[in-house]
Amino acid sequence: RGHSMHPPKGLATISLATDDHPITAGLADFPVVDERYSYLETEPDISVLYVHDYDGVQHPLIWTRQNDQARVVYDGLGHDAASYDSLATRLCYAGRFVGYSATSEKVESSVELAHNLDR
Repeated sequence: RGHSMHPPKGLATISLATDDHPITAGLADFPVVDERYSYLETEPDISVLYVHDYDGVQHPLIWTRQNDQARVVYDGLGHDAASYDSLATRLCYAGRFVGYSATSEKVESSVELAHNLDR
């Protein structure tokens, strides 16, 4: 811990840590071709949404953090365009940008938004 790194870029499964959040409600694990940052230093009050496994350790990859003034979402994906090829990745981003930044309610239109991103 304290020395971040990423394994070589390649195919990996990004695993859902919780579906009890507006960003991830209705989503599941998804494959992605990307670098997956590992051994990141995080604050103890983050809410982990997705993890990945590296060297037998679960590493938080997408998380949120909230204080009195702001909501923050971090994700360690997005090295290049290939990481956005997955429908599940687009669903996650649709829910994040529209739902979480605007309201704490579940985003019902995430599937429609991801579909529109395909066009």
